[in-house]
Amino acid sequence: MMDPSTIVCRCEEINIDEIESAMKNGAETFDDIKRLTRCGMGTCQAKICFGPVSEIIAEYLDKPLEVIQP
Repeated sequence: MMDPSTIVCRCEEINIDEIESAMKNGAETFDDIKRLTRCGMGTCQAKICFGPVSEIIAEYLDKPLEVIQP
């Protein structure tokens, strides 16, 4: 498990704790997290953070990574 303060979205400086907080507030997809945190809305347009965020979603929802939709 990574440290909750680890930055996942460098463009918007969103950390794991913020992603998990969004999920506790009902986020279940990358788009949900994007709306609640701005994760993926920076310069790279989620090219860097989509993978790690998808892994966090899969782990949180206890689903295989393959079923996490882009």
